[in-house]
Amino acid sequence: MRFPIALSAFMWAASSFGQCQLTTNASDLSITCGSCVTLSAFGNGSGNVAFTENFNSGAPTGWQFTQSAQFNNPCSPGGVDGTTHLWMGPGSINPRDMVTLPLDLSLGGSICFDMLFAVQGEDSPCEGPDEPQEGVYLEYSIDGGASWITINYFDPNGGYDDQLTNWNNWCFALPPGAVTPNTIIRWHQDDVTDDIYDHWGIDNVQITLNDPNFSITWLHDGYNYGLGAPGEQPDSGMPAGNNHLHGTDLRWHHHLYRIRDRYGRGSSDRDDRRQRHHPVCRRLRDA
Repeated sequence: MRFPIALSAFMWAASSFGQCQLTTNASDLSITCGSCVTLSAFGNGSGNVAFTENFNSGAPTGWQFTQSAQFNNPCSPGGVDGTTHLWMGPGSINPRDMVTLPLDLSLGGSICFDMLFAVQGEDSPCEGPDEPQEGVYLEYSIDGGASWITINYFDPNGGYDDQLTNWNNWCFALPPGAVTPNTIIRWHQDDVTDDIYDHWGIDNVQITLNDPNFSITWLHDGYNYGLGAPGEQPDSGMPAGNNHLHGTDLRWHHHLYRIRDRYGRGSSDRDDRRQRHHPVCRRLRDA
């Protein structure tokens, strides 16, 4: 027997208040009685920006390495926001890389950027990746670039995935291993069919450090990610502490979270009006 859960209020709830930003997510809207749903949260209390690049001045400066790229918006004239973006077109040979200088990311934080894949089968410079190995890696290195660890891999999914062939904003928490005073970030594509194939672009790169005075707490069980921690990436499917809600427990969760500063001040407490309906279980009719 399965029960629909009234989690729609926080299935994907994004909030911004004061200097706090928070997104919460539930892994499923319908669970079998006695089983669990996983909650995740991702946010920050706007700390310092460690790195930013919008490509509005054309060829970027301040990077350790940049592949030859286009800055004339050949496949998306308006870009994501009406400005110039970086485009890995036919002038960009394999491998295609954008590599930052070493950054002090010892506070942890998040990395966000806009990205667009060209559509598979279009003419160059707008021919998109389609094979599983032709995607783009977001990676970090803590040994000067001798080795790289994947934060996320963007699989082309056949070359027609709307999430990739339209501009989309992507945000990732910096993994614990990347939280060092000497971390390099790169975007990397290493299986290009030929220069006239497998094109993509990025824009509005920003790496934001965590404000060490803020933390995220789930009110149903008191689980806290710790001061300065950004939580778990939404929709990751990974457990966040013991944030598993049993169907029989959902009546308790009319408040989902709060953000407090390190001194316990309550001015940043969050009681989202969209979340005041108590989640309940309702029995489905037998098929």
